[in-house]
Amino acid sequence: GPFVITSFTPGESTFVSRNDRYWDGAPFLDGVRFSVSADAGADKSVDALTSGTLDVAYLRDQRAVVAALGKRLPGRSIVLDAGATELMNMGAGGSMPATRYLRVRQAIAAAIDPSVVQERVTGSRAGSSADLFGTTRDLSPGAPGQVYDPERARALVAEAKSNGWNGKVRYLCDNSPSGQARAIAIETMLKAVDIEPVIDTTKDAAGVGNVLAVTKDFDLVCASLGFVADAASGKSDGSTLAALTRQLVSTSTTNAIGWQNSRVDAAVLALRAARTESERRQATQVIVEESVIDVPFVVTGAPQLYVAYTTKVRGVLATAGSRVLLDDAWLASTPSG
Repeated sequence: GPFVITSFTPGESTFVSRNDRYWDGAPFLDGVRFSVSADAGADKSVDALTSGTLDVAYLRDQRAVVAALGKRLPGRSIVLDAGATELMNMGAGGSMPATRYLRVRQAIAAAIDPSVVQERVTGSRAGSSADLFGTTRDLSPGAPGQVYDPERARALVAEAKSNGWNGKVRYLCDNSPSGQARAIAIETMLKAVDIEPVIDTTKDAAGVGNVLAVTKDFDLVCASLGFVADAASGKSDGSTLAALTRQLVSTSTTNAIGWQNSRVDAAVLALRAARTESERRQATQVIVEESVIDVPFVVTGAPQLYVAYTTKVRGVLATAGSRVLLDDAWLASTPSG
């Protein structure tokens, strides 16, 4: 590749230096330091861009994205359909969560209002959506997702309790500002329908990822299915099919929630083989319909992500999703515009 790893400090940074033997010619940059953001791509990352401490930042926090766009920082903007999703553990890895019971999952889904979650996290209801493929024009089947219905949620809670459920649900979210705000919103809505949430916001994003991937010790977790749509065109890219396969196919080793559904498996295969937009939408409609029946997750929003640069950065090439190539990147002596 254009760069070679010079140093790696887990949880802190990675430094790569220029590879003078790169087949396409040596990069312009002497090296690149990748630093782990202390706030998961939130306000501190925007401040670092503004002050010149960082040249490029991957902004995941919605308030930070709004701030970067307001400062007219250049960059690559994408929308993540189902990028804000509450995943429910259906018994992954042999675990025994409260959410392995359908009535409990149905009650949680009916208790959550996506617009309230987004308003708490971002200060605006823009971007709230219960739709799995809501903004992706070439994949959206127009089929509705879960419906907010607190009265139905209370009835389902009562039914589940009559069958022996103690009413408790463990909710895990990361300790970023947006993660904590999201947890408060979910906690409030669950309590309103007589569910007793046990909230954990002590872990960073990597810690939450470890629970999802390894320990499976959760009932409900804030996460992202993350089906990428270009913010300008609204079209999906190649990463969406990979994300569906990785996260929803029954036999996938990275299916973190333990959802086993043969119709979904077949639909993902059909989507892979689809040649027309109509065929793609037929496949995604099956996925949406089955998710409404089985309730493996609750979609609450399609957040915008932003790979932001300072105005001195040139030559960055955006590719699939949030990925960028830096082999032709360089730094100008003076800012642009």
